[in-house]
Amino acid sequence: MSEQSDSEQFLNISIVDSKHFLEPDHLFTELATSDGCVLFECASLLKANGIDLMNCPLQISLKIFVRRRDEGTPILHHMVLPLAVISKQVLQPPHEWETWVGLLPSNNSLEVCAPSDMFAHAVINLLADKTSPKLRLKFRYHNPQLHAHMALQKQSEEERRQQQNLVKASYGQQRFQDLHLPFTKARQKTERGDNLTHSMESVERSTAGEEEKVKQSAASDAPKDPKEAVEEEQTRIDEQNLAESLRFAMLGALGDVGMDGALMEPPELQAIKVRFPQLWLICQDVSKMANDMAKLAEEAEVSGAVQLQEENSRLRMELEQSQLQLKKAEEEIAQLRVFHGQSPEIDLL
Repeated sequence: MSEQSDSEQFLNISIVDSKHFLEPDHLFTELATSDGCVLFECASLLKANGIDLMNCPLQISLKIFVRRRDEGTPILHHMVLPLAVISKQVLQPPHEWETWVGLLPSNNSLEVCAPSDMFAHAVINLLADKTSPKLRLKFRYHNPQLHAHMALQKQSEEERRQQQNLVKASYGQQRFQDLHLPFTKARQKTERGDNLTHSMESVERSTAGEEEKVKQSAASDAPKDPKEAVEEEQTRIDEQNLAESLRFAMLGALGDVGMDGALMEPPELQAIKVRFPQLWLICQDVSKMANDMAKLAEEAEVSGAVQLQEENSRLRMELEQSQLQLKKAEEEIAQLRVFHGQSPEIDLL
């Protein structure tokens, strides 16, 4: 066999071993096209260094013949080699494949079924027959352009996979932030509301303290002028009404509407509304803020429950798809096992 250049494309077919041939020293092999045109004649039954088929298309079918060296050199055994089936093995790294192939007697036609089915019969069923002659063939495909293309494709696939991982990581981080941002904002607003509530409670306690001081002062002081007594009494009432207004405001109850459509405002609140309009506006703002915080907390809880339900549904769908793919893969493996029977790579003999 001539030495090949690294840039040339060829398919090398080697005959590395044989079994169950009668008088193998008197036999030789031939490689031919599907119509019987001889491509190469070996010196003996084996050809360890192989036969190079230059620029050979991988969609054609070849035939291998075993002949006896005597008058007429009749064909004793033959088998078809569909390169479309074999190429599935040699197109992938390391671009080599080795297998035992059983041969049929020459009086058995190779045209009774498709070349792929005949070859499957040769590497499965005939191997189980301990009397059937067999050849161990090795296929090696050399195609620098294909190797470079596959290396580039592998590199591109790796880069694409890395890019997908980066996108998934970025999406996951953004998704985590989106899920937790509403709760963070709600918690911050709730904390601000708690601080405001504490401030209001401090004002209320201070007001109650001042009210107690006024009572003590009124009890200890001598009788006062009736006008001053009226003013002090009005001040005490105003302070009580203000405290009541703050309680309603912190509960978000200012401006509630009753069953008849009228505003539910106790007399104490109406007195504050009339006497202290600026304070009344502040109380309304506090009431609105309390209502907003309550709605925000409720919306955050509902939104979190909806998002959790959607996430559970998505994960459940992914799990079901994975289970279906696993079941399909198991069925394909079972079919392959039924089709191949015992592996052609195991010496059954």
